[in-house]
Amino acid sequence: MDEQRAESNDPEAPTRHRRGWWLWRIILAALWAVAAVVLTIAGAGTDLPLFAIIVTVVLVFTSRGLSRLSMAGVLAACMALVVARWTATPRLDRPWQPQLERQASAIVEGDRLTIRDVRDFRWNPDGSFEPSWTTREYSLASLRGIEMILEPFPANPLMAHTMLSFDFGEDGRLLLSIEARKEIGEDYGAIKGGLNRFELMYIFLDERDAYGIRAHEDKQLYAFPIRADALRLRAFLLSLCATANILQTQPRFYQIVRDNCTTAWIEHSDALAEQPLGLQLDTVFNGRIARRLHAAGEVETDLSYEEAKRLFRIDDRVLDCLDSPDFSDCIRAARTPSG
Repeated sequence: MDEQRAESNDPEAPTRHRRGWWLWRIILAALWAVAAVVLTIAGAGTDLPLFAIIVTVVLVFTSRGLSRLSMAGVLAACMALVVARWTATPRLDRPWQPQLERQASAIVEGDRLTIRDVRDFRWNPDGSFEPSWTTREYSLASLRGIEMILEPFPANPLMAHTMLSFDFGEDGRLLLSIEARKEIGEDYGAIKGGLNRFELMYIFLDERDAYGIRAHEDKQLYAFPIRADALRLRAFLLSLCATANILQTQPRFYQIVRDNCTTAWIEHSDALAEQPLGLQLDTVFNGRIARRLHAAGEVETDLSYEEAKRLFRIDDRVLDCLDSPDFSDCIRAARTPSG
């Protein structure tokens, strides 16, 4: 009571309250400005940009003075980003980086799957390479398994690059990496990815190529074997091949949330799944995708997730196996049948 009376007798109390309220309004406006721009950039292909614009429009009409002007500026920025993205056109004829120069294509004739322009580079520790593009043939009847390859980002383990390795037994393995197709001199960036600066690429590779370059860069690699019904596995692979063929003539943009290295193949998988993963935190923050699949019983192991990670880690063997004629078997030699 004494404190309330003291405050009521303080002539500066209303001024302090007003200043505090204005400070909070400025902080909240700044936070929303950042959030709206992030949602507009990252949410390409989703309803997030529309959500950001609608909320900002409401704030413009419900704010006053400086707050209204700031929200109007945020709205203008979001609209400019949407227009810039909408007016961009994906292309096939850019000066691509040599390792991303060719887009693979697939041909199915009866039981035979032929993949043209499979990348089979040999990488040196300094990043230089010996280019090689090959044609590979596989028997679809020999397709017996799939692994999800997880490459966590060193600076942020919540994010990762993922790849898919298809096991054709005696026909060998075929690796698929879905990537942002970069031009000569161009580096990947999330903001550029959100502004339609990269085309989407389905690139098929030899495992020695894909893992070799990453091992030279000290990247961690985990190969998680995934439980897969034979019929669905074949349909999944052929669906991915069909999209690779479409991208030969109908390019589309890489999108950092909706159509990236992980959510792109998840969309193919969901079309065949009884319990689709969809767009959720563990697919957006895809460094957690292996943990999510393990929790759902999709990883072929009875081990705990941490034990499985130790068993299925392969980067520590890649450099030792680079010259092995049986590279894929060599990097997996440490696994036990009980794994």
